Amino acid sequence: MTNKQIQDFPSLSEVETEVEKQSAEQEKNRAGSRRPWTRYPTIALVILALGLAVVQWYPRGSAAPAEGTGGVTGQVVNQSLTPVPAEVYILRTENVTTADTAGAFTLSSVPEGPQELMVSYGGVGVSTIVTIERGKTFNVGQIRVQETLLPPEQ
Repeated sequence: MTNKQIQDFPSLSEVETEVEKQSAEQEKNRAGSRRPWTRYPTIALVILALGLAVVQWYPRGSAAPAEGTGGVTGQVVNQSLTPVPAEVYILRTENVTTADTAGAFTLSSVPEGPQELMVSYGGVGVSTIVTIERGKTFNVGQIRVQETLLPPEQ
């Protein structure tokens, strides 16, 4: 077999130069195509942060009672007239509170009309009907609860 000189082919240095150009061009194209994908998550995070900031500043309600509601206040004591921290709530609503150490409680935003006030302490419940007037607070006075007496241990 005889070797013939190939004249139409580029030299090795020309091939290397061309490969380097193509590699650089491909890298440039890849870098350019990645930029929009990094922008979208950044924009989404900025929008989310702004949304959370707006929610934090949005008013959550007013101290004045809503239209069509009133309040209930009173004190919970046991049979010996000692204040107790009982749970106080309006039946068929989510309006609930716990009396403080002086036995005092206040429920606000109670729907107007007749409502059943429930006081629960030591496993025993006491209920009473209260009539709520719009914009007014009904004072039930003292509510006595009977404590459950456990049998002595043997």
